[in-house]
Amino acid sequence: MTLCLYTTELICQAVCNMKYCVFNKKQSIYCCTDDKMKYSNWQMQTFITLGVLLFIALIIDVVVYVYKKQNKNKIYKNVVKVQIPEQIKQQEPETDHNEVDQLL
Repeated sequence: MTLCLYTTELICQAVCNMKYCVFNKKQSIYCCTDDKMKYSNWQMQTFITLGVLLFIALIIDVVVYVYKKQNKNKIYKNVVKVQIPEQIKQQEPETDHNEVDQLL
């Protein structure tokens, strides 16, 4: 038996008296029902939806991780180490005395 007359969930729960209240989207009202499966299906749909969303998020996370790891390897493969000869390291920069005088 299903009775759909209630505008709020609180009214539905009060009138249903320990039965199940289900929201009817088409009519935008709450229904009082004895059918536990109707209520369980609503809960099951919610859990399935959340599970699917979490699974999609996990897949996206793995794809992004793999993509970043591959790009990181590509960047470091192109890096070439450059060694500076000791002569260049030890040279002091030459100062132009005319330039220093102009600054003073």
